[in-house]
Amino acid sequence: MLYTDFFLSQLIESLKIKNKNAVLLYLSDHGENLFDNKLKIFGHGTVNPTKYEYHIPFITWFSDEYKNNFPHKINALKENLHKAATLTSTFYTILDMANIDYDNAKNEKNS
Repeated sequence: MLYTDFFLSQLIESLKIKNKNAVLLYLSDHGENLFDNKLKIFGHGTVNPTKYEYHIPFITWFSDEYKNNFPHKINALKENLHKAATLTSTFYTILDMANIDYDNAKNEKNS
């Protein structure tokens, strides 16, 4: 986890230097038990998953240029900051951040 933090910070610093329209999105495929509760479980993939396995990191970073170009997107994210999210919304989130649209997008989002 420490290396992941280091790696992400290096990516962000690289993006800052470029001073371009940029977004960094990171999410993990699973969480990890680190002796967090009285069961003293370590790792992931347990028979009865704990909240530490399915509550995962989800990080977004936006360049200043992106924030200036898309303030409505940043405001929408801030307004929904404390709402639950699932990985199933990731595909649509990435497309929206990149301003990519396609023919059946509205139908899929509403289903």
